[in-house]
Amino acid sequence: MQLHRLLAGFCAATLLAGCHADTPDPLRQQYQSFQAAQHGEKVAYSLLADLDEDGVPEHAVVMAGKDGLGVWFITSSGPVAAPENDQLAHMTLTGSFLVQRGEEKHLTLFAGFPPQNTAGRVYRLKKGQPEILLDFMADWDARVTAEGIEAVSKRYNPDGGYTLIGETYRWEAESGAYEKQGAP
Repeated sequence: MQLHRLLAGFCAATLLAGCHADTPDPLRQQYQSFQAAQHGEKVAYSLLADLDEDGVPEHAVVMAGKDGLGVWFITSSGPVAAPENDQLAHMTLTGSFLVQRGEEKHLTLFAGFPPQNTAGRVYRLKKGQPEILLDFMADWDARVTAEGIEAVSKRYNPDGGYTLIGETYRWEAESGAYEKQGAP
């Protein structure tokens, strides 16, 4: 039994040590410098992948601090803040997904904010610059699907109660955008 635990521990340590083994040294240095500069903020999510299909990995990092979330993309040339980071203030990360959409990779983040709402944002990295592809809100449910994103919200009825209204945002490779389908 002890040998089994020792072997399992060794395998886990080997896997963890190898997580950044393929990271080029300049990128690793940029990431370490970035982390050191984040005073009091913690990494809520970190992903190492070739996000813009240029053959070189990049880091996507979501930082959580007293002012909410901040999204950063770190390339070998340095960190780049995602656009409209200030709109993520006072939110908490609730989900993160790297999704392959045809030829592209998209980073999808779900963030919660009071009372029970979800903000969703989909990013892509293009020529080293982050772009927001989709920004939406849902107050019931949000999820990533094979075709895109589903968001469900409550539409309140005049006589009381509510009806659940679903919206689907489908990725359309030809237009390079998520197109809304479903209720307004």
